Amino acid sequence: MMARVVTASNNVQWICPQAPPRLGEHELHVWRRVSVPTGPARSELVDVLSPDEQRRADLFHFDADRERYILTRGTLRLLLARYLRANPAELRFSYGERGKPALVDPALRPLAFNVSHTRAMTILAFAWNRNLGVDVEANKASVRVEDIAQRFFSPQEVQALLSLPPSDRAAGFLDCWTRKEAFIKANGEGLRFPLHAFAVTLGPRIAARFLHGVADCWKIAAFPAGSGHVGAVVFDGTAAEISFFTWPEPAQW
Repeated sequence: MMARVVTASNNVQWICPQAPPRLGEHELHVWRRVSVPTGPARSELVDVLSPDEQRRADLFHFDADRERYILTRGTLRLLLARYLRANPAELRFSYGERGKPALVDPALRPLAFNVSHTRAMTILAFAWNRNLGVDVEANKASVRVEDIAQRFFSPQEVQALLSLPPSDRAAGFLDCWTRKEAFIKANGEGLRFPLHAFAVTLGPRIAARFLHGVADCWKIAAFPAGSGHVGAVVFDGTAAEISFFTWPEPAQW
């Protein structure tokens, strides 16, 4: 199955696979799932959740939040199980000091993964033997991006944002925000690593990369996720070929 090396946010092709793709050692897979399933597909998601996850799902006050949680956790388990040839219901997770998840079984830990979601979309990323983080955000035109940037971005990023035409600033802000959030998730330190302590590129037709503040081993791939969403994945190590997949509905693997 064809994979692409992502160097800029417009170089992305989402593929709907007809069979579970193989994840190579030097590859990275990004998955998108949008629709909240019903019927047998929803039952499959609920059935693979752990008892703790099922209890947590029951605690959500709003149905939409409950369904999004079931979708995210269930899809994560199904994809992990396919990559690892494991039983999805038997996978167990541990969490780092800053909440980053990992698989408990040492034999399964080489498979790195990370998840991000909005109300309308879930994005999941997978790779072998890397640190990995992903973020997706929905465009919210009403947000005063200049004010938020002044609080959280580096001076270089603020200057780059304010240099954009006002009509491009919301998109430039999301470029910057998703790339920074993905790195914070990848390095596992959370906001103990301040957002203003490092800088990334932003703006139309500018390739995603770090400008300063992080080690040379880190790389960014930015991508349009569709439906007014933008995403970024950050990983360390050698260069990776990145494939983008849309979950088939219904999946008959």
